[in-house]
Amino acid sequence: MTSDPYPGYYTFALDVFHQLHCLDTLRKELHPGRNYTRAPDFHIRHFIGAIRQALMCSVDVTSVVWQWWDELKSVEQRDDVVHVCRDYDRICDWASQRTYPPEDFDETLYVVDDWYLDNENGGT
Repeated sequence: MTSDPYPGYYTFALDVFHQLHCLDTLRKELHPGRNYTRAPDFHIRHFIGAIRQALMCSVDVTSVVWQWWDELKSVEQRDDVVHVCRDYDRICDWASQRTYPPEDFDETLYVVDDWYLDNENGGT
């Protein structure tokens, strides 16, 4: 889909921002008394599915360490384990350099993809 008024460009979003939106909406659903707008059930299913897929695709294989705590008389998961991460700030910088104002995005504009035009009849 091309985005007018930026002919020749394609509209896309990085999934990390969608995933964070999903997580934030679920967080708000856990606190309904704070005057957050409630999300419809089908959105909640979508948000959980998007986060599940992100976790399964990214597969963080960092070891989870459990350690005995004398004070608690049980084992507890340590939260100070170092993960190998992508540079989130650098990704945000890259994305912000390629963002156009939301008011320029027309969700009702449909443009047939060039690939479809070239291939709809077997390339003829």
